[in-house]
Amino acid sequence: MPVSCRLFLVCALLVLALCCLGFTYPKPGEGDSGRSLNAMSKDQALANAIKGKLLDKDKTQALKVRVACFDGRAFLVGRPSDLGFQSFAVNAARETKGVQQVTAVFQEDPSSEEKDQEIAARLRTALAADPALESLHLEAEVLDGVAVLLGRVPNPRAGRQAEAAAKSVAGVKRVRSFLIPGK
Repeated sequence: MPVSCRLFLVCALLVLALCCLGFTYPKPGEGDSGRSLNAMSKDQALANAIKGKLLDKDKTQALKVRVACFDGRAFLVGRPSDLGFQSFAVNAARETKGVQQVTAVFQEDPSSEEKDQEIAARLRTALAADPALESLHLEAEVLDGVAVLLGRVPNPRAGRQAEAAAKSVAGVKRVRSFLIPGK
């Protein structure tokens, strides 16, 4: 049997198995953010374009910045220590075609970085453990004990639920929510 036929057969069996197990895509508003694959792909392309510009400028500083995009809104979160690089990052994001808005949340003091990483891990676990939030794929960072939430939520109630989950995590002092409610 040719390789292409075997590959097709394996894929068909996988789809059949998923159907038999009851796998279904969630309906918009029922646990997902309602974003299409096309929208997510465009946002990831924007984030990659911005991150590429940052890496071209200064790899060390760029690796300290998380770039996320949602609906043409760019979010830069991290600990670049160079003020000039921070300014460059914001301008690079603004100049990227397709970016409509830029929000930067920078923390220059690296003294709490290790503790913040531990808190962020607990925060991500808390978000993923909540059945109403797990499929939303929210992004979370912690800077000096301040939880930064990024992503799209189907409605304001889900946003409040994510904020409450973040506040309940030990070590979180405050929550800055940049969650975008669905349309």
